[in-house]
Amino acid sequence: MMTAPKLLTESEVAERLLCSVSKVRQLRYKGLLPYLPGRPPLIAEPDFKAALKAELAKVSSRKARARQRRQALETANPPSQAEIDAEATAAMLAKLAASRRRAQIVSLQRRTAQQERERLRKLKLDGET
Repeated sequence: MMTAPKLLTESEVAERLLCSVSKVRQLRYKGLLPYLPGRPPLIAEPDFKAALKAELAKVSSRKARARQRRQALETANPPSQAEIDAEATAAMLAKLAASRRRAQIVSLQRRTAQQERERLRKLKLDGET
C-alpha cells in the first residue's frame, strides 16, 4: 500500500530553507518549486527535496566554475616585476604632479591675496592724503 507524500505549507518550506515566505512564493512563480494549487498552496515533500538537490547541484557547479576561472586567471600571464615597478612609478609620479599643482595653486592664491592687501593699503593711504 502506497502512502501519500507529506504536504508542506509555504511557511514550513520557508522554515526549512531559512528564508521568508515571499522567497518561497518567488521560487514557486519561477517554476523552481513544484506545488499543488489551492488555499493554501501545498508543496509535496519529495518535490521539495528534489528542488533543493537541483538547486544545490547548480550552486556547487557554479562555485566550481568560478574556482576554475580564478585559478586560470592566477596562472595565466602574471605581471612581471618590471611591470609592477613601472605601474608603481607611474602612480607615484601622478601623485607628485598633483601635489605640485596644488602647491602652485596655493602659492598663487597667497600671492594674489597679498597683492590685493597691498592695493587696498595704497588706496587707503591715497584717501587719507
